[in-house]
Amino acid sequence: MEFKEIGAEDFKKGVFIDFERYKKDFFNDDIISKFKGNLDGIVENDKKKFKVHLYEGSQKESLFFDEENAQFMFNDLDLLEKITIDGREQIRIGVRYAKKT
Repeated sequence: MEFKEIGAEDFKKGVFIDFERYKKDFFNDDIISKFKGNLDGIVENDKKKFKVHLYEGSQKESLFFDEENAQFMFNDLDLLEKITIDGREQIRIGVRYAKKT
């Protein structure tokens, strides 16, 4: 898959991912809604909303909340897989984004 680079002139704060093209049995409307809610939490700089559907102990918060006035544009996915670790199923999602400080 080819990805478009986001330049300063293309940047728009928000979530602009076409989730429909990534739907699978394990990445359904319910999961997509929860994941989009996490991303919306980042865009809104709302840590509580970001963490609602993450597993307890997730340390991903530091990736998005370290810089006070940072803005994010989420534009695509680059990883989507279902894996099993220690007998527990997980969905791993890699998201492409641009950051404006």
